[in-house]
Amino acid sequence: MKQKVGVGVVTTNYRPQIFQESIIKTINNSMSEQYDVRFSIVNASVGDSMLSVAQAKNKNLYELQGCDYIFLFDDDCFPNNIGYINYFIDAHLQTKQHHFLFCKKGLHTFIGRKEYTPKLQTELFADCGGVFMFLTKTVLEKVGGMRIDYVQWGYEHAGYSARIHKAGLCDHLYQTLDNTDKYIHAKDYENVIPSNISVQQKQDLIAINRPIYEEDCKVIFQPIKFD
Repeated sequence: MKQKVGVGVVTTNYRPQIFQESIIKTINNSMSEQYDVRFSIVNASVGDSMLSVAQAKNKNLYELQGCDYIFLFDDDCFPNNIGYINYFIDAHLQTKQHHFLFCKKGLHTFIGRKEYTPKLQTELFADCGGVFMFLTKTVLEKVGGMRIDYVQWGYEHAGYSARIHKAGLCDHLYQTLDNTDKYIHAKDYENVIPSNISVQQKQDLIAINRPIYEEDCKVIFQPIKFD
């Protein structure tokens, strides 16, 4: 029986053209004869309101929780290489790491490297972005989902990764596989796509969500909830 791979994407009504362009690439580059690939597409726009990032990502996790491996994308992030599924799963099998992010030097604070083999290394960061996440089913079993107390945007990915690390499922809080950018493309990192959250709103949300993050880091498991 084939192992199941889940691919989740969160979008909104804010930029449909971006979603349309990226979802085609995501589906095409996720085709696999080796794995049984399932998709979860979540629109965070609900009438006049919006699901928080944590709620939307948890809805992905809920729909994909029967999968052995899970890849989560924002709608402006997509796989640009059909070999991405095998690349991350093979890296997991070799390193025993259950979680990888896509952080980038210059945007996130690079603090070092860890070598597992001469050809397999990770870059380590002091902070992170949430455009992409790789998880195994063990993460969902031991850590659950994101804490849904986070307001709208900010710290939810950092808190989730910190809890995965606290559970002993990855060696560093925020780690990125070498060559991730050869397999994953993030338009958000090019600063060419306008955000639906202003700079001032982000600053306000960071101040609100920082105490929630600090509480989040004290525990390991949170149920996968989205309402």
